[in-house]
Amino acid sequence: MGRFSFSSLRIRLLLLVLLAVIPALGLILYTGLEQRRQAVVEAQKTAQRLIRLFSVEQERLMEGSHQLLVTLAHLSEVRNGDSAACNTLSAKLGKRYQYYTNLGAIKANGDLFCSALSFTGRINVADRAYFRRAVETRDFAIGEFQIGRVTKKPTLNLGYPVLDEEGRVQAVVFVALDLAWLNELAAKAQLPSGSVLTVVDHKGTILARYPDHEKWVGQSMPEAPIVRAMLAQREGTAEVAGLDGVSRLFAFTPLHSGPAGDVTSAVGIPKEAAFAEVNRMLARNLSWLGLVTVLALAAAWFGGDLFIRRRVNALVAATKRLAGGDLSTRIGPISGQGELDHLARAFDEMAAGLERQVAQRKQAEDAMRQQLSRISLLNQITRAIADRQDLESIFRILLRRLEDDLPAALGMVFLYDEKSDVLTVAAASQRTRPLAAAMSLPKGATLPVDQTGLRAGVQGETVYVPDMARADAELPRKLAEHSLGSMIVTPLSAEGKTFGMLVLARPEERGFSSTEGEFLRSLSEHVALAAHQIRLHENLQRAYEDLRETQQAVMQQERLRALGQMASGIAHDINNALSPVVGFSELLLEKEANLSEKAKSYLNSIKIAGTDIAHIIARMREFYRQREADEALLPVNLNRVVHQVIELTRPRWHDILLEHGIVIEIKTDLRDSLPRVMGVETELREALTNLVFNALDAMPEGGTMTIHTDVWVRPYGANGKIPPTHVILEVIDTGTGMDEETRRRCLEPFYSTKGERGTGLGLAMVFGITQRHEGEIDIESEVGKGTTMRLILPIREPAQAAAVSSPEAAAPLRALRILSIDDDPMLRHLLNQMLESDGHTVEVADGGQEGLDAFRTARERGEPFDVVITDIGMPYMDGREVSRTVKRESPTTPVIMLSGWGRQMKTEGDVPAQADYVLSKPPRIHELRQALSKVSLERIGSNPS
Repeated sequence: MGRFSFSSLRIRLLLLVLLAVIPALGLILYTGLEQRRQAVVEAQKTAQRLIRLFSVEQERLMEGSHQLLVTLAHLSEVRNGDSAACNTLSAKLGKRYQYYTNLGAIKANGDLFCSALSFTGRINVADRAYFRRAVETRDFAIGEFQIGRVTKKPTLNLGYPVLDEEGRVQAVVFVALDLAWLNELAAKAQLPSGSVLTVVDHKGTILARYPDHEKWVGQSMPEAPIVRAMLAQREGTAEVAGLDGVSRLFAFTPLHSGPAGDVTSAVGIPKEAAFAEVNRMLARNLSWLGLVTVLALAAAWFGGDLFIRRRVNALVAATKRLAGGDLSTRIGPISGQGELDHLARAFDEMAAGLERQVAQRKQAEDAMRQQLSRISLLNQITRAIADRQDLESIFRILLRRLEDDLPAALGMVFLYDEKSDVLTVAAASQRTRPLAAAMSLPKGATLPVDQTGLRAGVQGETVYVPDMARADAELPRKLAEHSLGSMIVTPLSAEGKTFGMLVLARPEERGFSSTEGEFLRSLSEHVALAAHQIRLHENLQRAYEDLRETQQAVMQQERLRALGQMASGIAHDINNALSPVVGFSELLLEKEANLSEKAKSYLNSIKIAGTDIAHIIARMREFYRQREADEALLPVNLNRVVHQVIELTRPRWHDILLEHGIVIEIKTDLRDSLPRVMGVETELREALTNLVFNALDAMPEGGTMTIHTDVWVRPYGANGKIPPTHVILEVIDTGTGMDEETRRRCLEPFYSTKGERGTGLGLAMVFGITQRHEGEIDIESEVGKGTTMRLILPIREPAQAAAVSSPEAAAPLRALRILSIDDDPMLRHLLNQMLESDGHTVEVADGGQEGLDAFRTARERGEPFDVVITDIGMPYMDGREVSRTVKRESPTTPVIMLSGWGRQMKTEGDVPAQADYVLSKPPRIHELRQALSKVSLERIGSNPS
């Protein structure tokens, strides 16, 4: 006998025998499964019968308890509330009924007054479920699992109400059912070995468990699999894990229902007990099948050697000679027609053709190895670029791997810009960089597509130039000049658009095969997908950053707007109070020539102080005011502003601090020939002053402050030399610096880290001024390393700025009859003095209605007023209503309005249509004269008669 082998014919015959046995084995196993399913059904039926018997016994006990409670409820000892007699009776009954741990009666207020067990003190059970339900339903009530306050045992209490003749609850009789009776019932039921009985209430509390009653009773286990099944299905069967984790066949049914919910019992039988007979039958059938299989295998073993194996051995010997390289091997003339004879003839034919196939197979193997190598390289490159987060690293990895595994003298990646129709060098392999530099193609260099001959590549096609010396385009000729013979270009496309190209070149002509071209095309698709995802991620990240900055800007603008609106609310009262101070100071300075120089100095100081207060209120509103279209913008030399601010703040940073031994060094780094910005010089000076003061406060121990100016080009990605677009002004200190929270909130109004020394308005005012100049604020700071505050202001041509209009000179006026309406006595008196000092006749009114009455009376007398001056904010009838009525009754009569926000009303388009002129408070003499001159001239022009 030959050597044992699983590949021999003898073994194969044995395997055929085994295959023939498999259907019988399947039939036996199928029959076993059917029997197991039937056993499960029988076991579940058995469990259902047991659980029904258990339920009947429980119902009998419940009905007996019900009858007992009804009897107790009619006994005189209970109805009369005789505690002693009732205790005696209950004790006798408790000894007779072994299933009850206690019985007795409870007053209507919940106090226990009768019990089979003795108790001390007052016991109130008004909170027990069975008591509440008996009182509410006035019928037999079943409670919930509880630990008895008298028995101290786990019980299920049953209650029944005692009603008086009028149907009111007089008392409640009860029995406490010992949950151990459930365990006794289970023991009497003679459950199969390993079976369990479980009883739960509607909350998942274990009321009974057989066996191990004491271990489980009273535990709340609503999440246990068997408890979940019992609570969910209420009645039925299931195969589920019990409380002990052992899987059983369970049948469950409700024991009783009531207002509190349901009590459910379940009987579980072990699967081993149900499957015992089935398993015995299956083992017997499998044993007989094994015996038959062994006999069949023995017959196949000896018969195969006699009829098949000897003839096959001859064929095997010839095959070995052929395998050893003897391609002339033949079995010889064959005359039979059997299967083995046909096999021998086929062997001879195979030997004849084998020699021809050897060469072909060798060629195919070489091609296959090359293809596998390409696939491996593709997978390696794909994995390498998967974790890259930027295009440059993806291209670098791609070219490096191609340089190592797909040798090429030149490897580059170009990016395509559809708008400009140019290719830009994005990356080059390490071997290519010297060659690219020699061809003037460094990173970032651009080539028009038409000069490269790669228009087809832009359109998504693979471009192959087998002989670059004969090409017409500039790029192939340039490569040919550097000893490169052939080139292949594959597009990088995503969503139907080409955004780049992979370019490889070799010195040989026709240096790339078709399989390499297919590989590079497939590789380019993978790289394009990864690059496209990166570009999408970058675009999404930029969009998110833009959205976050926009949200922060909107929030900042809303905070500033709230501050300005708050200032608007108090401006009227403050300006009314300031008007007499400023106005009378001007009158005294202008009309009283005999004042001493000291008096004039005092008055001038009073006027300046009052004007400064008005400016403070105005600046609070400026926090959110946008630049007005007609606001005068002039070229501002920021270098000159820097020198002015340094001199203006010198007392603060030099004189005062030097007295305290603190040294502040101020340095300037100003760019020569700095372009001028269009703006309001006073506002820019104020903004820089605030930045200087903030820097000083950040250096309490001294330090260095540097003020720097320069030009800046906003990067838009264009090529070539770009003229500067912005001017930057930086204030750099070496102070304490800011943490991230302070840096983020420092531009908010009233946010300050200086305590009582700061108002939190300085940087907010700088922010408002920068916004009005269409600029930006950039803040760089680190705790302990100082802060850089950077203003970025756009450079605009002077022609784009609004022209400065010179103030009109007030023309000399004739004496006018003027009606002045204002609810503030001091302001009325001030206007009266100003106007009368210029020779006008003035009549005053302290409210809107009084003013209209005076206006109408003067017209009826034939002495109409030439001009009406009215305040806007007045009670009962404001200035808007006054102006509408005056214009309706006398359209040619000029109306001048006074407002705390006169200038802003003009800018925001809030000027009433009936007003001919609006003056800001506090009124100035020259502004009042100019307004009177303007409205008088307009009236003369509209009514020349």
